[in-house]
Amino acid sequence: MKTRRRRCRDILKIVAMKGKASLGDIRRELNAPPSTLSYWLNVLVWKGLLTKEGKGIYRLKRQTPLGFLSKNIPKAYVGLVGMRLGREKPEWITALEKLSKNCFIIEKVVLISSPKALSEWEEYHNPSIEWRVFAEDVLFSPKEAEKCIRKVLEEVAETHALVADITSGPRTAGISLYRVASEFYAPIIYLREDTQELVWIKTVEEIVKDYLKTVK
Repeated sequence: MKTRRRRCRDILKIVAMKGKASLGDIRRELNAPPSTLSYWLNVLVWKGLLTKEGKGIYRLKRQTPLGFLSKNIPKAYVGLVGMRLGREKPEWITALEKLSKNCFIIEKVVLISSPKALSEWEEYHNPSIEWRVFAEDVLFSPKEAEKCIRKVLEEVAETHALVADITSGPRTAGISLYRVASEFYAPIIYLREDTQELVWIKTVEEIVKDYLKTVK
């Protein structure tokens, strides 16, 4: 049992670091018999951790969190947008700048907002940002907010390793984002408004380690 668990974890890490891997790629790394590798790969596909593409190519079912092990897998930022309340600069802009200084290259930015909050940041609208707009009542409802946020994270996590930012937006939505991001084993950040310090509530290292512990 321990050997299978260790081998399955090794396979996931190899696939993550390569972005995609064939049976031959994995065999060269692990030096294991093809029949044994095929069994382990089928187990991981059955568990929904890997997906098999044409010609025996495997990739992660979700790029979050193990996509952080690779430079080949694009990274995404998912954050909440709240009311302006006199702020001159959006908190998500500051968070992205901080991430960039920490060598996080973000290729996809997804912002969750209400129509009213969105209208207050019109000068920051640009084609590079993907907005997910929900009614204010939805973002203030625990069940509805979690349902909508889960749908967003499911979409993003399939193709990107995502960082979740719970700084802004309604508190109910922030709690929902925290819960769903934790379930997805996504790293979570928070920007202190008084000091502009980027706080890692859950680091990349922590979530990768915790995720691998679940692989059996």
